[in-house]
Amino acid sequence: MKVQFEDLEKSDLYIDCIYKGGKAPNMSSEPFHKLIPGCENAGGFRKKLREDGSGKYAYVVLYTSMEELEWPDYLDEETGIFRYYGDNREPGRELD
Repeated sequence: MKVQFEDLEKSDLYIDCIYKGGKAPNMSSEPFHKLIPGCENAGGFRKKLREDGSGKYAYVVLYTSMEELEWPDYLDEETGIFRYYGDNREPGRELD
């Protein structure tokens, strides 16, 4: 299933769905801010706080373009395990 950029604001969240970005060459084409209002739209981990004032997260979205050839993120579709490097793309660097 694919949801086009212009349909994101009225779409539900579906497992294994592809949510398409827009055509502008900037962050306004990023799909998460339309799909999940209030969700951050920069960086690999994008967060949205709950609206009850608790300071807890309602969602944490993990974003990758899957285009980094030397440090390839990978999703094993059978097990659901996602190998994600984020900003940890330096050999020997300690993980935070």
